[in-house]
Amino acid sequence: MINLLATKTSSPLAALLLLAALLGCEDSANVWVEDDQTIDSATDESLADLADTQPPLDVAPTCSLSEPEKTCAASCAPHEECGDCGCQLNCGPPHDWGSVHPAEFAQTKVALPLGYTMTQQEAASAATFSKASDGVFGFTILTKAGSLNAEQENSLHLIAVAKAGNLPTVAFSQLFTTPDALWSALESLPDELRASGVRARIFFSYGEGMNPGVPSKDPAALRDEIVSTISGQEVSTGESSLSCERVQASWLAQLRPDGMLSTSAVFTCAANFDADERLRFVFEDLFNNTVAPVLALGSHCEELGPFVFEHGKIDFLWVVDNSSAMASVQTEVAESAAAFYHSLADSGGDIRVAVTTTEAYGLIEGSPLTATLDHDELLDRQSGLRGLGFLSPSTPDSRAFFEQYVTWDQDCEALDANGLPAGPQHANLCGSDSPDGLESGALVLERILADPRESYRLRPDSLHVVVWVSNRESRAVAGLTPTDPGWAPIIEGYVERYDALNARGFAVISEESGVCGVDVNPYWHPSDWSYAEVAYASGGGVGNLCAPFSFTDNRIQNESPPLRAPLTGLPIGPSIQVLFDGEVVERSHTLGWNYDRATDAIVFPGIDLERAHVVVSHSTWK
Repeated sequence: MINLLATKTSSPLAALLLLAALLGCEDSANVWVEDDQTIDSATDESLADLADTQPPLDVAPTCSLSEPEKTCAASCAPHEECGDCGCQLNCGPPHDWGSVHPAEFAQTKVALPLGYTMTQQEAASAATFSKASDGVFGFTILTKAGSLNAEQENSLHLIAVAKAGNLPTVAFSQLFTTPDALWSALESLPDELRASGVRARIFFSYGEGMNPGVPSKDPAALRDEIVSTISGQEVSTGESSLSCERVQASWLAQLRPDGMLSTSAVFTCAANFDADERLRFVFEDLFNNTVAPVLALGSHCEELGPFVFEHGKIDFLWVVDNSSAMASVQTEVAESAAAFYHSLADSGGDIRVAVTTTEAYGLIEGSPLTATLDHDELLDRQSGLRGLGFLSPSTPDSRAFFEQYVTWDQDCEALDANGLPAGPQHANLCGSDSPDGLESGALVLERILADPRESYRLRPDSLHVVVWVSNRESRAVAGLTPTDPGWAPIIEGYVERYDALNARGFAVISEESGVCGVDVNPYWHPSDWSYAEVAYASGGGVGNLCAPFSFTDNRIQNESPPLRAPLTGLPIGPSIQVLFDGEVVERSHTLGWNYDRATDAIVFPGIDLERAHVVVSHSTWK
């Protein structure tokens, strides 16, 4: 196995072209190997490992060579091996990754790494799974939905969980549908199994957290309580683990066209999650390892390449709410900015970031707000950006400048209704009390498309990512709610506008009360639905300003991996094996490779593959 710690290099953002892979032995350096095997439903209550359901990568050769011709080992490239077809692709050693567990009564199949066991829960239309030695516990459950709105149905489940005594904090969520291109590749799956749904990162805080009446919680007990709440049937597995004050969860809700909602989740103590990268992969893989019943399990092996190195570019625009209402979340805003720029600087990519405010819409000629913008000494009136415009990690003192642009207003002495200081001295809180991040973000992007000054100009060949940071609704939908007839046309207009600007949106917003830790509803309910809807529609996501920013930041940073290789089909996360020049490379978030389900791609953080032959093999749903 290759140790990349000694070979880390800074590599540019890049796109990978995946050439035709279904080649025969005539060109075995770039080949796709495929096999299928039927998976039968299991009937035992406690299912054993189904490792024998993994199809082999070896298939019957399509050519026959004489013995002298087979003497090819000396001439094979580093990523090849001598086989019946001469030099052919080396797909690596046997990879015993785990097995597929049919959850019979939940009408779902879950692929799990080695050591996990599954138990059927017939009365609850569910199954529970676990690896007690790792402190990891999960479930999958099937319920009848009351609508075809996946987000609404998932919210109802979480509200029920909260009312039952386990108040969740949704740190990040993202809506999804099965992409048409991917669905076309899954020829054996009927259309009625296509799903839409929600992927989320959730945590449960006890003791001093959101559930102060309970000092701590055992993740296994929490799992059983949630299954009981959702199903309405008492479920007690008898499993237990060490209790903790903070339980981390990955949560997946998939709404099928037949009106059935499949919900799956996996839990562990947050300290356990943070300390063990293997567990973080298990939590990520839940999103592609949980599927509706399938007929077969396939295997693929292919060479990724040849690599075409392009300088992929991303320009980030933070649109920060600088109204006095943000006084209560200034600490969270500052922490979010610091966390974001820290990971940005370490990414090694061709990335820039700029900041504007939710009152920048006042730059429109004739706006009554224009005259009041003079309070912001950092605002560039031509572009709408603060300070020096776009910053990059190579800009001297760029981290300090970015945090200043987000949080600082030299002459601001914001006061509350009682005439007392509304927040820290010189905080960025003196903006308009009619914030409009949707209009401000779009206006500023339009202005900087052709600004003559390089540091204030968008790069035309870059992806544009907008990050709205706010704890109140945008002025664009003032007086409206998402159910009002006038709401949808406004949102659709902004979706089209940002799409024309090649922009993807992420909303970092607070709870409905606008104050972190003070809920008026039992379930985290965004205060800024307009931002959330535009973000979801653009392919971005929604993060909770009151939760650790790392969950949101991880998703945003996945927009800009150093290298990306799209895959075909729907791979099973723990089955993926990657070889560089014939040697197996470890999976890693920082140095090696990882699988990104949201884009169905292998990403290569922190490495340079310019001279390497990269081969990927994996099991796949078919």
